[in-house]
Amino acid sequence: MSGSIFNAEQRYAWDRDGYVLVRKLFDDEEIAILRGAIEGDPALRASLYDRRDASGKATRENGCLQVVKGSHHCGRIEHGVLPGEQVGADPRRVDEILKRLPVEHAEMEPGDGLFFHANVLHRSDQNRSAQRRWTVLHCYNAARNNPYLEHHHPQYTPLQKVDDGAIKRAGIRFAQSRAEFRERSANPPELNKRIG
Repeated sequence: MSGSIFNAEQRYAWDRDGYVLVRKLFDDEEIAILRGAIEGDPALRASLYDRRDASGKATRENGCLQVVKGSHHCGRIEHGVLPGEQVGADPRRVDEILKRLPVEHAEMEPGDGLFFHANVLHRSDQNRSAQRRWTVLHCYNAARNNPYLEHHHPQYTPLQKVDDGAIKRAGIRFAQSRAEFRERSANPPELNKRIG
């Protein structure tokens, strides 16, 4: 694939498994800048789903992300409101898929990145440990696939590609106000249907 950020082995893993774990995507200096911005920005902190965990890294004990290996080959699965008011995939289909495909725990160190296909089944458990679990999510969508309903994924916004040194040059910057963040996550009406 021309222009891919993945090498041939990673591209094969993406096609086969639906995800690729990239170790040290960010170096120690970049991690310190990102951590400083996340921990120090009052507008960002006020907009987070704050779990108030102590310091630590991403593990099974603190509820790291789990992915179902190869589940992107199963196609799009209907989502809705599950018992307990959480939005998720149709549990009957998920149960059948879990009989056939393995669950992998994506245990990561600070600075690691996990890229995964939109159809990969994934979840995380509640963090019941004393270790902090910071996760920064970036969702990308092709411009031709612009969401047609307002929900927690914003409408298409062009990206400005920057070089690898951009984080270090920018340093720690804070938001100007809370207005830069959505007040709450909102699901499209289709996801308000109860399933399970």
